[in-house]
Amino acid sequence: MSTFPLLLAPIVIYNILAIFGLTLNAPIVPLPHGIVLTPEEMLVAVTLIVLSVDVWRSTVPTPRTAKNHVATLLLFVSTVVALVALPWCATGTFLLLAIATGADLVVGTYVSFALKGGNVWVSNR
Repeated sequence: MSTFPLLLAPIVIYNILAIFGLTLNAPIVPLPHGIVLTPEEMLVAVTLIVLSVDVWRSTVPTPRTAKNHVATLLLFVSTVVALVALPWCATGTFLLLAIATGADLVVGTYVSFALKGGNVWVSNR
């Protein structure tokens, strides 16, 4: 287990595509019954999968769990700041990415503490 929050990958992919001006709303994947997925929708779907994997990772307590929560907190704060401050991030898709990051923070922290029985031990090592 690493302290790397997995939700960083979809956020970086979104920012790279947005900075270089690649359109994220062109339909690319046709599905039955006339449904067409856009890259934005596919990115949100991948984010949901990554979110579930990241929450699953928080069910395994390791010494690096606290560092992972801090890294997720920093990622959440940076996505909220980017949502407010950067014009290319002021979209509904990036808002959904920020919500997924916040959900990862809350659910991951809750699951980790629930598995430990609510006790937080600080070692002097």
